Amino acid sequence: TAVAVLTLRCSRDEREVAADVSHSLSVLASLSCTLKAIVLHLSGQRLVARCPASMRTATHIAGVGEMLHKMKVPVVCAASCKLEGLTLAIFAAADFRFLGRQTALVSSSPMSMHAAPLSTSTALRTGLASELTEAVVNVKAHAVQFAAWLSRHPVIGIEHMLKLTRRSRVSRPASR
Repeated sequence: TAVAVLTLRCSRDEREVAADVSHSLSVLASLSCTLKAIVLHLSGQRLVARCPASMRTATHIAGVGEMLHKMKVPVVCAASCKLEGLTLAIFAAADFRFLGRQTALVSSSPMSMHAAPLSTSTALRTGLASELTEAVVNVKAHAVQFAAWLSRHPVIGIEHMLKLTRRSRVSRPASR
């Protein structure tokens, strides 16, 4: 039972991170016969945008989200960096999302000039986060342990779970 762990250092330009994620997921898709779960660990200080949000950045964000949804295995995301823009979109697209209680979140649309802080308790209450951990340093270990647990389940059960959870996330109303 293979669990892939990708660590994304989020202190680079959004386009570079999006390209890295897209390439990594393409490689992992070719390993789908042995892959049982993917853990994305978002680490670092924060994503650095070299320019204001643009249509190109919004396209990169949408592309990464689509690639995550096309994966036929559960995607578990562990965040230990400030989540905004692309990192928040990657986090939101994952099937299971783990946050440290002290993780900072900033909610805004890719084309918006306004950003608002979002508390971790609000993220948990609205379903943006699946679970909170006490310490940010434990987030990755907790996500890897959870992915290993998922990987031991029958493939057919995981496939049905993904169909149900991914369908319900797509059909949820946009505002909460």
